[in-house]
Amino acid sequence: MLLLLLVFTCRTLLAQTITIDHQLPTSPPFPQYQPGIFSVPKTANGMNDLLNNGIHFNAIRTIDIEEAMNHWTVSDISGVMARLEVQKNNILLADSRSDLLVIPILKMPLWLSSSSDATEVAPGFNYYNAVPPANYTTWNILMDSIVDKINNQWGLDVYYEIWNEPDGDYWQGTEQEYFTFFKNTLQAIKSNHPNAKVGGPVVSNFVSSFSASFPNGYLTNAQLDATILGQVIDSCVAWGTPLDFVSWHKFGVNLYSEDNQLDYLNQKLVNSGHGLVPFVVSEWNLGFGFRETILDPAYMINYTQSCAEHGVTGHMVAAWQDFEQGTDEFHGDYGLLSWGALHKPSWKALQLLNKMTGQLLDVDVTSYRNLNTIASYENDTLRVLVSNYSLPGSVEAGLSLFFDHQLSSDSLMNNGYLPSTIDSIFQGLIILSGTDPLSLAINSEITTYQAAESYFQNGRDITLKFPGIIGNHTGKITFIDSTRNNVIHAYDSLINIGYTRTNAVNYLYPNDNFDSGSISMIDSTFNFHLDANGVALIELYLPEITVSTSEIPMYSPFEVYPNPTNDIVYIGLPEKDLISVLLVNSQGKHLGTYVTPEFSMKSLPN
Repeated sequence: MLLLLLVFTCRTLLAQTITIDHQLPTSPPFPQYQPGIFSVPKTANGMNDLLNNGIHFNAIRTIDIEEAMNHWTVSDISGVMARLEVQKNNILLADSRSDLLVIPILKMPLWLSSSSDATEVAPGFNYYNAVPPANYTTWNILMDSIVDKINNQWGLDVYYEIWNEPDGDYWQGTEQEYFTFFKNTLQAIKSNHPNAKVGGPVVSNFVSSFSASFPNGYLTNAQLDATILGQVIDSCVAWGTPLDFVSWHKFGVNLYSEDNQLDYLNQKLVNSGHGLVPFVVSEWNLGFGFRETILDPAYMINYTQSCAEHGVTGHMVAAWQDFEQGTDEFHGDYGLLSWGALHKPSWKALQLLNKMTGQLLDVDVTSYRNLNTIASYENDTLRVLVSNYSLPGSVEAGLSLFFDHQLSSDSLMNNGYLPSTIDSIFQGLIILSGTDPLSLAINSEITTYQAAESYFQNGRDITLKFPGIIGNHTGKITFIDSTRNNVIHAYDSLINIGYTRTNAVNYLYPNDNFDSGSISMIDSTFNFHLDANGVALIELYLPEITVSTSEIPMYSPFEVYPNPTNDIVYIGLPEKDLISVLLVNSQGKHLGTYVTPEFSMKSLPN
């Protein structure tokens, strides 16, 4: 039953207390706290900044294969090999600067394409770039030659992605042609280079499908099986050539879908017989219309934390620098740097995250969906990074309704709930009096709406507690929000007083410094206010505390499955957490050592 009611609500500022226990270390920092980038510098300043920022990246994605295949001087395989030699130093440098080097295989060259149609289908992509090769024999030799040069001759261990966003304009062939292309490319590499790492399907959206359409919200495993990602995994099992990693792209504000999608992926890989492999998010950022907004800083921190918690091996922000010059310096492009190489708030947030080195400490309040807290101690300095990712109340409550209650837009529409109706219920304009499960689920999100709307409008008052620390301590605090350490705000201010774009950029470049404020902490408490979607790094000098790494808890018991078996065995730990597995029989005889979370019983000695 729906009852219409007009109410007047007042917003209150909600406070949050966060306790950091320096006597309870957790684990070393995730490698994921190092930023990862899709490396496409566009200007000399952008390249200079990349080469000299001193940061070792979690992962770097480059387009060197695409550039070599499509260079204007190239018309055959030998030409591609020559161009790769020209690009060798850049590839080696990218490899040395990252834990993971990802190079997609994409953009069919005209000299090998099955079409000569030059119609532009995407920026820098003509129709002939987005279709299968005219001759798979030549294509397969090209793939073999590229991998032989990079892996065998140069000694690199590259992650090769097959194509890029086949769910978009970058693939103009049919669905069947796509799977034929994927199979040929995968097997052309693996047949002669079984240790080469090849993966995909590099979709622009985890839930993209060639033919199926899905409602918004929670999707069942059966629905996700119809995605390109699910179909590629099934196809690889059928072909007998499993992927070495699974990769996709992530664009948008929704962090509630992560559990649904990553739980499915883990189950899919095991239940299909494919086997667990690393996850790679090779492009991610806010979606169109949300980049260069107040959401930027906190989203960067919180999505990186989501990657860490879900076992994502490599992640790359799209992109290092804006793709287009644009008519305005800040025009909602993908870059962490603008065309003039100014450091956006998103890049500065990742730089603060990169400071979280040393020993991670236990915190009692953290959520990659909203208020995320990371604490670490190193070289007498205790650091606490707090990010306040805040969406409007109706968005936050709607996402929680979908994913925490496993509902979709179809579930709501089929029961007569329009989006406007749901929003009115959240706001208290309509009272929902039913006691059925759906009514109870909707009503349960009213408090989510109220809290989220307050956080979005007013930010949060934060109290940090450090039990056991006494006396006065000094330090500093660094904010990134809508005005502080925000070059977009600084640029707009200059434009408003008459600067030209060029003069404003020249005045602000390189903008790689941080403005911080001095702080004092009395005994064990420090208070501050954090704006919606703001980020704060608190650094306190505490030489008197000791963090004992011997107190780091061991992993909880993990699953080994299936057990018993005479085939593949899986260890229920992310590969990033696995150092090595020593396998012995009941008599203590060493049978083998493995550094991946799976191994074959058939490979063991008799």
